[in-house]
Amino acid sequence: MVWGGACGCVDRTLGRGRTWGGRSLGQRGAEFAEARAEPVADTGTSAGTAALIMDPECSRLLPALCAVLADNRQLVADDTCLEKLLDWFKTVTETESSLQLLQDHPCLMELLSHVLKPQDVSPRVLSFALRLVGIFAAQEDCFQYLQVSLCLLCACPLGAVIFSSRLGPPQYLGLGDWATVPGFQPQCHPTLLLLGNTRDDDDCLSVLTSCPILAVFGQGELLLGLFGETGALSWAAWSVPSVRSGWIQGLCFLVRHPSALHFLADSGAVDTIFSLQGDPSLFVASAASQLLVHILALAMQGGASGSPIPEAAAWPVCAQKIVNHVEESLHSKATPQVTQALNVLTTTFGRCHSPWTGVLWGRLSSPVACLFERDPIPAVHSLMDLLLSVARSPVLNFSACGLWEMLAQTLSRLSPTQAGPLALGTLKLQHCPQELRTQAFSVLLQPLACILKATTQAPGPPGLLDGATDSLLTVDTLLSSKSTCVGLLCQTLAHLEELQMLPQYPSPWPQVPLLGAAVTILRLCDGSADPCSSVGGRLCGTLGGCVRVQRAALDFLGTLSQRMGPLELVLEVFAVLLKTLRAQSPAPRYSPEKAFQATLRWLQIHTRPHCSDLSPDALLFLGEGFPRRAVLRVFTEWLRDGHADVVQDTEWFVATVLQAVSRDLDWEVRVQGLELAQVFLTQAMGQPSLHCPYTVGLPEATSPSPHPEFLRTLCRLPLFEFAFCALLDCDRPVAQKACDLLLFLRDKTSSCSGTQEAGDNPNSASVEAVLQRWREGEQGQPLGDLEPEAMLAILRSLDLEGLQDKLAKSSDHVEKSPQSLLQDMLATVGILEENEADCY
Repeated sequence: MVWGGACGCVDRTLGRGRTWGGRSLGQRGAEFAEARAEPVADTGTSAGTAALIMDPECSRLLPALCAVLADNRQLVADDTCLEKLLDWFKTVTETESSLQLLQDHPCLMELLSHVLKPQDVSPRVLSFALRLVGIFAAQEDCFQYLQVSLCLLCACPLGAVIFSSRLGPPQYLGLGDWATVPGFQPQCHPTLLLLGNTRDDDDCLSVLTSCPILAVFGQGELLLGLFGETGALSWAAWSVPSVRSGWIQGLCFLVRHPSALHFLADSGAVDTIFSLQGDPSLFVASAASQLLVHILALAMQGGASGSPIPEAAAWPVCAQKIVNHVEESLHSKATPQVTQALNVLTTTFGRCHSPWTGVLWGRLSSPVACLFERDPIPAVHSLMDLLLSVARSPVLNFSACGLWEMLAQTLSRLSPTQAGPLALGTLKLQHCPQELRTQAFSVLLQPLACILKATTQAPGPPGLLDGATDSLLTVDTLLSSKSTCVGLLCQTLAHLEELQMLPQYPSPWPQVPLLGAAVTILRLCDGSADPCSSVGGRLCGTLGGCVRVQRAALDFLGTLSQRMGPLELVLEVFAVLLKTLRAQSPAPRYSPEKAFQATLRWLQIHTRPHCSDLSPDALLFLGEGFPRRAVLRVFTEWLRDGHADVVQDTEWFVATVLQAVSRDLDWEVRVQGLELAQVFLTQAMGQPSLHCPYTVGLPEATSPSPHPEFLRTLCRLPLFEFAFCALLDCDRPVAQKACDLLLFLRDKTSSCSGTQEAGDNPNSASVEAVLQRWREGEQGQPLGDLEPEAMLAILRSLDLEGLQDKLAKSSDHVEKSPQSLLQDMLATVGILEENEADCY
């Protein structure tokens, strides 16, 4: 197929495939760049928007870039640049007509047509072009334009004539009407003839024999050649996953209107999507399933609101084809095909909440239920995901469709490891019957009930754990192998941890037995448990030294701190946490970190027992490897909430924390330190009625100015020095936080008495010298003791607003535009004389 642009008069004869004017595509691209240097005429789009998106400079560069992309000898820019180029075209088509864009820039149409010869295009450009076609064809008028078949551009004194089988008989237009014909370019010739879908017709033949042909171009084969079943599958590049992914994404962009559905039904593309569900690339396979859901949802969008939902047999062609394929796959003996069908249904019920989904479930619930009768049950995880997705649907009548019964039967048939995720998902449902919730909670508690029974010599206090049946299957699972036991316990602890954070957590919550189970598991891991049965002895051998279970139990124990427990059990909690903290073993350090986090959570909520090792000054230095960020967050909360250890000596507390934080190499720790300083200043200067010892005895209607005594205290603290040092920090988040802190401090002290500037203070010379050295990179020199007047003068002399604006700008704010992107891509292949890449 030969495509010629509609610019200029080019001598052409029908049936001869030759290059446009004898010049190569690359030469034409360079000429386009020269020819389009003049400003582009206004296309009638909204004022300002078009100039910002497709301005004259972009239009000038675009032909050369298209030529580069079409030339497989050129080393095209990397995938990141192509993705950014694609994002730009998405933005353009959101505000402009895709059809107008193609008509104004014929180079785009030539590039897309060139892709029909995939052997001449690199796979990355082919993937890019597939998605670009889909973006353009997402607008229905552009889709129909791309559907037009072979077109002949002829000179004719009669005016303009449209001849197309799509439009019926030939339509003759006057000289003033030819501009309404799709594809015409005003600059070509005042009298042109456009013929489409030429056939053996007397009128057509007479015109062809009497009129010189200026150009021949075809785009009708474009969509069929790229997305039809006989096109893409025959490409050698089809073996590249990125090409298959681009094909799917292009179709996903394209399927936005009824015309696209007809194309899918006629082109065989749906069958290709079916085959891609089993693609070896998981990304491609997942995208194929997502696309089927997208097509099904679009096909079912029709129908007036309130009208009866037709049976599936009366659905649109594409929808019927997809549903039939899913049903056949559910009956398949091959597990991968069953999995594919279940994934499509799961996504459908998760995204589509229209009444037709009820009809869909009514048709497919039987084959889904039959899957539970197989031994073993195929695709268990996908099957559970489907049931939960259906249960979350807001339009289904669960009682009528028997969903609750199906969930209950499933929970009773699955193994403990398989049933855990389904039990958690069931407990998350908003309208789940209480009987089913009790069954699901019992499934989650079974592993911990077995642990307690195997290690407890005397019966413990009554609790909901007593209702968890002592399933022999659960015991067998725990004892079958170390990997199975570890996996089941870690899964159970994680599920219970997530469950108790939910608003609909089970009530009553078995706090005491769960605390006992968590402590017992930790003792099994560190070897201090005293089992009372053979099962307990085997568990000691299995879990001894298991860091993975230990970490999961510590996480769970930390979340249990939100609820109270008896004092003796709380003491046991702290005892096992301290033992883990003090443990010296070759095991990874993550368990001490988890123990430290759990300890902080218990300290944050409960009154500390007599644990001198957990005082704030000790927690501040736990050395390398401990979560210092978590420490700072806890300290900040203590300061904000008036913790007893903080209120006793707030000045010492803040000074000690900031001294340690200023030496920390972790930028997030320094940011959190500035947050603590911000809380301190806010309480002291912004909200004096809160937990601030410096405002005791002051009248409630205080002046907005800070108290002089507090200013002197502020100068004694390392707060100002720490903030100023952070202002020059190489990590931008630290500098931004410091700038905000100093702006807050300056705002609160702006009304203080004294008009001295930095040069009026006795300490100004030494301070200015230190500031100058800091600006030059020598930031180790301390500011020394400052008087309040010197601190206020320094704050007034800094251009904090200007610095804040600079810090708010990203590193690429100077050149981040479509023009810059096009220039960079051309610069990489030497098209532009000025080879200036700007890291866009």
